Amino acid sequence: MGAAIGLCAAAAVCVLLAFGEWRALGVQVWAQVQYPAGPRVAGPELIAPVGATAAALVAAAAILVGCLCGWRALSPAGPLAAGVALFGAGMFAAADFVQAARVLRRGELTDGWQSLVTDHVLLVVGGVLVIAALMPGRWRAVGPALPRTRSSPAMRAVAVLAGIVAIPVAWYLVQLSNQGFYAYPNPTWLGFRPTADLENATVAGVVVVLGLLAASRPVPRITGVIAGTPMLAMGLAGLLAPRLASEAIRSLGFSPSWRYAILQALASCLTLLYGGILVVSGLAPESWPSAGLLAALAGSAQAGSAETAVPS
Repeated sequence: MGAAIGLCAAAAVCVLLAFGEWRALGVQVWAQVQYPAGPRVAGPELIAPVGATAAALVAAAAILVGCLCGWRALSPAGPLAAGVALFGAGMFAAADFVQAARVLRRGELTDGWQSLVTDHVLLVVGGVLVIAALMPGRWRAVGPALPRTRSSPAMRAVAVLAGIVAIPVAWYLVQLSNQGFYAYPNPTWLGFRPTADLENATVAGVVVVLGLLAASRPVPRITGVIAGTPMLAMGLAGLLAPRLASEAIRSLGFSPSWRYAILQALASCLTLLYGGILVVSGLAPESWPSAGLLAALAGSAQAGSAETAVPS
């Protein structure tokens, strides 16, 4: 049953991301013409579109993946099956773009599917799910819930500090996985010249970092939530209010190349997707409401109704 849920979720994630990327195309085109030297648009200035539908579709995909990663009441076979399916599809697409195009869209990769292939989104999401599923705590024998122990203030402080440190690390790795960065007019902000080996290492780094944060074991849940919240907020801003996001980036004093790079990141859907996965997986409950809790609530409701029925 868990594997079937995972496979259905994997199919839903693919569809949501493909249509989300397609609906975000208008925002991405607008962001791409905002060159560091100024917009290269003949005639009236382009009006920044609003990608509300794209944001909703990508957020739905992030919620699905985040629940598979962090909701421990689900069988680990669910995230494992979904992760293997998505990772296999990503490997197939990365190994043979032409054959992947024939399978997906009758000989051509449409804009939504192309982004999933070129940015290795399926590879990353599948790898994150596999890491979350393989955490030892997910394969505990089903039995009475273990008592939860409160962590010490020092451990909570370490978890918060780790989340703060993970913000720039996760952000930088995610942006390097965006293939649009390699075509920038002035890519010197990267600090190096991208190569094929570096691209593979970047994808592996994104999978490991996001996987450990989303698995929430052994990394505390609060760490992933802290690391993902800024990416989630910026991803929503980039799709829902791209003009406002562009002005905010400009007001922070970044150089033209950095402003252009950050704007591309916000419009790419990757920031919203990966940030949402971390936040949802960190906020997912440990278990379903227990039968005892439900019985207690029902008994309380019955007692209240009985009191109201007693004549005065």
